[in-house]
Amino acid sequence: MQNKFLIAVNCPYSNLFNDLLVASREKGIISEAYYYGYSFAQMIYLRNFIHLIPSRNVENDILNDYSFFFAKQSIDILENHSYLSRFISGLKSFIQNKRLNKSNFIFLIYNEYRLESQATIAFCKKHNYNYLCFERGLYRNQTLTIDRLGLNQNSEYYKNYSSPRFLNFEKPEYFEPKKYVKLTFVIFYLIKSIESIFLPTQKLPYKGKRLLDYIKLLVKQLNNNHTSEKKLPKNYWFVPLQLENDTNIKINSPFDYNQEVINYIESNFYQSTSANFSKLVFKKHPLDTNKYTFKKNTITVDAETNELVNNALGVVTVNSTVGFEAILRKKQLFTLGNSIYANINLTHKNPTHNLLDFFNLKFDENTMKDRSRFVLNLIPNYQIPGDIFHYNEKTINYIIKYHLIN
Repeated sequence: MQNKFLIAVNCPYSNLFNDLLVASREKGIISEAYYYGYSFAQMIYLRNFIHLIPSRNVENDILNDYSFFFAKQSIDILENHSYLSRFISGLKSFIQNKRLNKSNFIFLIYNEYRLESQATIAFCKKHNYNYLCFERGLYRNQTLTIDRLGLNQNSEYYKNYSSPRFLNFEKPEYFEPKKYVKLTFVIFYLIKSIESIFLPTQKLPYKGKRLLDYIKLLVKQLNNNHTSEKKLPKNYWFVPLQLENDTNIKINSPFDYNQEVINYIESNFYQSTSANFSKLVFKKHPLDTNKYTFKKNTITVDAETNELVNNALGVVTVNSTVGFEAILRKKQLFTLGNSIYANINLTHKNPTHNLLDFFNLKFDENTMKDRSRFVLNLIPNYQIPGDIFHYNEKTINYIIKYHLIN
């Protein structure tokens, strides 16, 4: 068996990649591993990786060779031209200097929508290099999503869900979270905040939460209690809101802010016949600290998502994993953005369908016909037992067997 190189570009806020490296070395699969990027904070989670900082040497007009392969131009690539040129130039030089070929190295990428991740994927697509995209699974805390093309509508599974590549699934099980997750993140965040003053990444869009956001979230969690939950109406439509700074919203939807989502859904609902006999129920994301404006008759709750989906007439979402739960429970579903399940035969979706018609109970029953096959194939072929925070040796061995070796 030929030893491989691992090159990590962005990592989850856990030791998953590092534990994967340690186990792979013990099995004689991986010989060297590098983290490619500017951030020193990421090395907290990549202790056994060698830090490779992008070179200052930039190949002129290099982005012209790769721009076609970027998943979404709206990520503002042009404003970050010099940053991306340096990033890709350094990556190209490293591969050439190490004389690596397609068969002996693989990229590990967490969150494909970060700018560095998109640049790496574009680089791999052009040169036909191997990469794995990691993301938290559809069953949070129980499964992990790994794909060789991308995530959601860019994924290998989305493009070929009727003919899956392999069957390898075992029933999801809950693993205890790895120790010191929160303490490690605090250290990571402090270093990240300091280095952002000096590193070129400080000008990048969608940088995530600020310190004030985390303080608000902590206060919210300390004050949280479910005694103030409102009683659900008999008939209602459920709308799970997402984090508006999530790149999945910024890139895979027509909206930039949750208030836009709220206004659009309310505008359609209150023109529909459903407004005469049912209510519109919103739930904020548990990590969301923003305040939004709702119409007088709209209800906001903090109930369990499973309960909200089970009792709803239907679900409207941008591209939340709650949409997947709606499919599992055979609920009518309207999606406003792109996702792994936002297929014409699985959900109502613009522009094929109209949200006002949806609220007027004009359902397209064709959206139900492929759901059974989709679900039966999705679970066995796309979800790995374990999560970025909840995993054990079984999860690591699963990744090695089905993704690093094959």
